[in-house]
Amino acid sequence: MNTAKLHKRVIAYLIDIVIISAPIVAGLIWLFYFINMEYNYATPWYFMLIGGLLIQWIIYTFLSTLIMFIFNGRTFGNALLGIKIIHADNRHLSFKDCLCISAVHGLLIMIIINLFYILIVHTEKSVSDRLTDTIAVDWRHRNREN
Repeated sequence: MNTAKLHKRVIAYLIDIVIISAPIVAGLIWLFYFINMEYNYATPWYFMLIGGLLIQWIIYTFLSTLIMFIFNGRTFGNALLGIKIIHADNRHLSFKDCLCISAVHGLLIMIIINLFYILIVHTEKSVSDRLTDTIAVDWRHRNREN
């Protein structure tokens, strides 16, 4: 089985962020604007930023975990690009595995850390792959030989 290339994984992650997080961020911006304008609160910008990132991470982690568990290792971005996250012995991902992967991917700084980790270690395994002992494979080309 071919391991999914780094550029495909990054594009899949960006698709997931847009599909899952964009509505959340838009709703949070509207909520903070409504609270500040309607009730005349002067919420500091850094509080809004930290609170928004925390809420976005929680909701992204929850939704991504459910999607990945229900579709057995695939999120929307992964499905569009033909990527599937599997164990080496091709068994189903547990809910704990999906939660760990989603929690790590939900942190924006972890994506940068994952990129550097993959480039420095010269493997196609990210930090979340090491934590859950999984592999991101190019599922469309699973029957082809190298």
